Amino acid sequence: MVDCTGLTIAPAVVDTVALADGRGHRSEYVATPTLGNTADFLVLPDGLAADVPSAVATLVTRPEQVRALVAAGRPVLSSR
Repeated sequence: MVDCTGLTIAPAVVDTVALADGRGHRSEYVATPTLGNTADFLVLPDGLAADVPSAVATLVTRPEQVRALVAAGRPVLSSR
């Protein structure tokens, strides 16, 4: 168990084509956790995750702020 007080868990997979084209409906279920699907998610401070695109942008522009990254169900990055 991990204490995530003050942290946000956000999907790490985003349908960037839908976001760029403004078709949010296409991306609604891309990163939705679903039983049987592998997990792709970020754990980062609340202030850096106003929405999914900003959370993913933090991974790219400020990776030192990401507390954990899980890709395909496996931990890739973890910090305290």
